[in-house]
Amino acid sequence: MAIAAAPFGEICVIRATVVRPPVEHCIRKGMTLYKLTVTDGETGLAVTLFNNRFAAQMLQEGREYYFRGRAEGTLTQRTMSSPSFLPEERAAGIHAVYPQTEGLSVRMISAAVEQALRLLPVGVRDPLPEALRQQ
Repeated sequence: MAIAAAPFGEICVIRATVVRPPVEHCIRKGMTLYKLTVTDGETGLAVTLFNNRFAAQMLQEGREYYFRGRAEGTLTQRTMSSPSFLPEERAAGIHAVYPQTEGLSVRMISAAVEQALRLLPVGVRDPLPEALRQQ
């Protein structure tokens, strides 16, 4: 989804390139913000990560990612706080979008589903009727 088209206050997925790498801001003891800027080629998006140095280090300038989170901001400045993200090359596939059981992360669930799908025989027939699939 284009950044400008992202509905305010709703969770959406935006494909964007990091144009300014994360910058660390210590706002008080025990609270660190990592701020970066991404773009879809037309509109910028200010992304903020809270207390997550590991995630900030994963985001590299010039690389493309899919960011999933709540679009916020104003008409002139779009923002997203603590989005989940995946590098563009890893974004294809099935991803959980519901709360996880304690001790399981979205990545763990996604890896298990991916592995299970690889074990399926090649000629698996879809059990849904064609009319329902088309709908």
